Amino acid sequence: MVSSALAWLLILLGGAVLWMTALRSIWPVLDIAAPLTFQALAAVVIGTVALLLRWGRGIFLFGCLGVLAIGPSLLTLDARESASDVRLPWHQASITRDAVPTLRLLAINTWHENESLETLRRYIARADADVVVLSEFGPNKRELLARLKRRYPYQVSCAEEWACSQALISRIKFHDSGSRMPDLEGPPLVWAEFRFGESQTNKLTVFGTHIYRPSRRFDWHRAQLAGLARIVQRTEGAIVVAGDFNMTRLSQSFTDFSIESNLHVPSRPLASWPAWPLPLPQVQFDHVFVSRDIDVLQQRIGGLVGSDHLPLWSAIRLPDKATLIAHRRGDAPEPRPVH
Repeated sequence: MVSSALAWLLILLGGAVLWMTALRSIWPVLDIAAPLTFQALAAVVIGTVALLLRWGRGIFLFGCLGVLAIGPSLLTLDARESASDVRLPWHQASITRDAVPTLRLLAINTWHENESLETLRRYIARADADVVVLSEFGPNKRELLARLKRRYPYQVSCAEEWACSQALISRIKFHDSGSRMPDLEGPPLVWAEFRFGESQTNKLTVFGTHIYRPSRRFDWHRAQLAGLARIVQRTEGAIVVAGDFNMTRLSQSFTDFSIESNLHVPSRPLASWPAWPLPLPQVQFDHVFVSRDIDVLQQRIGGLVGSDHLPLWSAIRLPDKATLIAHRRGDAPEPRPVH
């Protein structure tokens, strides 16, 4: 009796989430259920099969629920960073025949409630990264910037303001940089403009951001994404946007932002944990969007740093031709976000 009730509960809850996802074109706010689509579909299948069983229903249910709970991580076991790695695997991937430069980018939502700041500092200090983008990096973490200055001498942040709480640190000298406080015209941002190539005419702008959580205010979430897309369209050259977007590939807002910004992400989804809305492995909320003139060669999930998100490593192949003018995205002369 208990196992039957549990099976029906799975079907009802999973079905409710699937209906919410199906109706989001009518009520966009229902898009907040999209991150649970994978779990909801699996729950309906598990519940239905369980009701068809005559024996072993309880064992089947609990076994399947255990697998479902860690399912996203099981799908990306081969993308986990290995503790034995001295240098990360994409060093080989970045050695191409045409010697196109590769940027090693590390993005971490460091979590406001993180109590393991020394673990976080050690992880970043030993990281084999060119650029590190840090979200939820507020006043309680500002002192880490000074301690990381030796490894990452080039820094820009708005860590002094809780509302912004972003930082970008780099081993590579950047040409220009700035930050932006959040409002309904755009999210919190830090950004740095890099020049590379033999004549230093190739231009790359790396943005770090954190989009408002849709479960709190979906209209703010959507407005910030739209504002970010406009900023991207006004920015010259190659572009990388990294951070916590509070959306998965199954979210309609993910699709809309990809279209509006004309940016793309690697085809393979990864996992992270524990992350809202369940303290279990989830399909990633942290993403690295790049412009069409560059590619993400490889992505990996990093180790535990005391946060409720896992670090996201990306190896980004930079353009081999100058992009200062050729990839301008908008007609407006406004070239960059507000400092």
